[in-house]
Amino acid sequence: MIDVTGDDGWVLRAFLSRLGLPAGELSEPSWLARLQAPGAKGRLKRSPPAAHALRTLLLTAGYDPRARGASSARRIFKAALAGDPPATDVLTRVRNGASLQSGLCVSQIDGDRCQGPLQIRPASGVLPVAAGHDHDATGLLALHDGVGPCASPVFDAARVAVHPGTRTVLSIVWGTGPERHVDRTVAWYSEMIERLDASSERLLWTPRFHHLPHASNPA
Repeated sequence: MIDVTGDDGWVLRAFLSRLGLPAGELSEPSWLARLQAPGAKGRLKRSPPAAHALRTLLLTAGYDPRARGASSARRIFKAALAGDPPATDVLTRVRNGASLQSGLCVSQIDGDRCQGPLQIRPASGVLPVAAGHDHDATGLLALHDGVGPCASPVFDAARVAVHPGTRTVLSIVWGTGPERHVDRTVAWYSEMIERLDASSERLLWTPRFHHLPHASNPA
């Protein structure tokens, strides 16, 4: 169960995958390279209204992407246009492909590394992205565990990052509508993970979210 508050305007989805193999042992399929190109033909198409809605939601929350860091979807799109080398690990490349083809922000973290109860709410502190790099996530809708913010539409925390030994993958699609586009993205992305590992098991389909009353919460 993930408690949620302060998500007005967002269309949130999540699912949990239990891999039959450690992430580092997943082999790269031939179809994966096609996901890394903007405009690749497939079941998903980028949604300009969703991209506009994302920027509006971030600005409404007091988060200016130009000053504090672009969304993960924007960074992935720009990297693909620039021809930057893709991520080396297979799971991250599938996540990036889902984000690139849909235009939505997607978090992918190690579910076993999260500590304590999970809640999605606006952050009021920093999100540790990497050693020596703390991202100011104030006002940004983020997944929190018992330690603090650990995933968001901009960055995910290094402490819960997917690694070669990962067996439980928690994915969050930070949708901004239309709802049908978000659901289609979740279905496609989860199917790609299952194609990577035929023995994987989808444990949580679309979020079991419990919406809480609006309140200001510490990070």
